[in-house]
Order: sequence, then structure tokens, then C-alpha cells
Amino acid sequence: MVRATIRPYQHSALSSILQLWERTGSVPVGADGLTLDQAVELMSSSPASTLVAEREGEVVGVAVSGVAGAVGWIYRFTVSPGIDAGELAQQLLSELQRKLAEAGARKVATV
Repeated sequence: MVRATIRPYQHSALSSILQLWERTGSVPVGADGLTLDQAVELMSSSPASTLVAEREGEVVGVAVSGVAGAVGWIYRFTVSPGIDAGELAQQLLSELQRKLAEAGARKVATV
């Protein structure tokens, strides 16, 4: 099984992220407090830390987060369903926790 590559978000990945959200039924519609426009704005803003997981050129996961004070907030966390979804989620979450800690977070919370 090929391990995913985790990298910072780049605008060129936006359409692939939107496709991932559509495939997984997790398009932000506001019911969770975040609309699609807000999610895209957050991914593009400098304080936000968005990570993308890719495998063989395909986006298979995304984590949208930010740091406020000493709290790292996870706003959206999506991985492709499949045999290794748990392993992929763990890999993405581990890297996200590291990035949030580097940005000053001492604890992590979800929205």
C-alpha cells in the first residue's frame, strides 16, 4: 500500500478538495457552522493551516485548521473512505498536530 504524501495546501488543489468533499458527502453547507465560501476563505488565509494528503496524484484527504491563542482548531477533516482510511486519517492527524504545535497550539479542539 502506498503511503500518502502530506503537504501544505496550494490553491491548485482546490478543485480536487471540492471533489473529495463531494465524493464523501462532506461539502460544507453551514450546518456545522462553516459554509463552503468560509471553508475556502479559511484555507487561503495565512493563519489557517490546511494540509492535503495525496496518493498517486489524487487528493485523498484534507485538514483545515487554525490557531487562536494556545488552541489549535480543526474546522474540517476529510479522508477518502477505503481499506486504509483509518491509517490515512492517523497520518494526516499526526502531521496536523505537529503543524498546530509549531504554530503555538498547546491543545487541539474540533468545531
